[in-house]
Amino acid sequence: MRYGKMRRAVAAGVAAVVLAFLTVLAPTAAHAAAPEPSAPPSVTGVLHGVRYVAYGHSFGQVTPGSGSTPDQLYPSLVRDALGTDPARSANRTVSGSTTAQILARAQSTWQRGDYGLVTFLGNQNDVGRHVPEVTFEANVRGFIDWVRGPGPFPPTVVIVLDTPSTAAGYARYPKPPTDADVVRYNRYLRDVVARYPKDGSVVIADASAGWDTTTMISPDGQHPNPTGQAHIAQAIETALASIAPREGQNTGVTKPTSFYDSFNRGNSTSGLGTTMYGRAYTTYGSTKYGITANSAYRADSGATHESAAVVNTGKSSVDLSLRMTAIAAKGAGPVWRLTDANDYFTLDVHGTGKGNAKVYKCVKGTFSQVGPALTREVKTGSTVRVVHSRARITVMVDGVTAYVARDAFNGSATRHGFRITAGGTTRIDDLLIR
Repeated sequence: MRYGKMRRAVAAGVAAVVLAFLTVLAPTAAHAAAPEPSAPPSVTGVLHGVRYVAYGHSFGQVTPGSGSTPDQLYPSLVRDALGTDPARSANRTVSGSTTAQILARAQSTWQRGDYGLVTFLGNQNDVGRHVPEVTFEANVRGFIDWVRGPGPFPPTVVIVLDTPSTAAGYARYPKPPTDADVVRYNRYLRDVVARYPKDGSVVIADASAGWDTTTMISPDGQHPNPTGQAHIAQAIETALASIAPREGQNTGVTKPTSFYDSFNRGNSTSGLGTTMYGRAYTTYGSTKYGITANSAYRADSGATHESAAVVNTGKSSVDLSLRMTAIAAKGAGPVWRLTDANDYFTLDVHGTGKGNAKVYKCVKGTFSQVGPALTREVKTGSTVRVVHSRARITVMVDGVTAYVARDAFNGSATRHGFRITAGGTTRIDDLLIR
């Protein structure tokens, strides 16, 4: 990941394939030799092999006359520096893209709730078009929010500051921008990033620092040559060097202790498959669950009325939440402290209106209501959260407490998940069990 060290190694006689890779970083004859970039700090091991996706404009694409090849583009350099398998990486950059188009591309190609590393280098065309600050910032925020998604383990998002161009590069736009415009839009990017948690999940990579328009830009006056591509990659790697470990950010290093499922995988009528973290469910009730349109559902009506899909967390105390993306007349909802198909707690949600959600316990196949109905309606799209610690049960709807009761039944059971009764058309998403 240190380009300076790699070049010195090549001079000492590293493998020919590395030599070929670095040779193309030499500037064209029309430019002076580029200064040797200082080696960036090592990227922390927590990101080694991480799933990586790049979004942006033409700087991530081979541009005629730039001298770059696909392996020399910054998305490829970052991927290789991270040690990421190409099968776990995607270059989603598109020439000519504006921030609005990059946002739309992310919405069509990135599954919300996914994990990994995402880079954004995409404001140059907005600068050239003088897109209003409010619109520009809204597009960038929309991109970050979409990629971060609703899950508990947001990916690492790197926002790359734009690089200055030349007079010829600026002249490609009807109303040519200036270096001062580039600085101003970079300030907008910093303002956007400053609004997110300071936990390393959204960071700035300053590609403008140290940018040399005489040695890093291709003859068209705008797009980076191989030296410029290496500079952008180094800026991203430098930003990543300070990233601290976060739960769920890279399954190649550690799996999260919490269980999370976004159900963002192919449709299935024969089972729920495994989560993005490689975990699977156990089904009770001799029925099939499946996935449709990135939500869980009951894939057969069957003769078995009651069923559940659960995971064994090894803990009886549970903090479980899920989102009801569709609510049917038949009951469905969270299940917890399950020992078998006949003994468990459940929050039964059905129909509409206040009182459409009640807590039950099933003891040897017989249901009895525990306490009153919830004081808030569970609506389509609502997130319900159940916290059961020792005997105390608390249920929240969209963050507001709607139920408190006490019941110590099945106090040693450690299986938790969800249930959909026969004939139910309920859809469930974003299951989180802590």
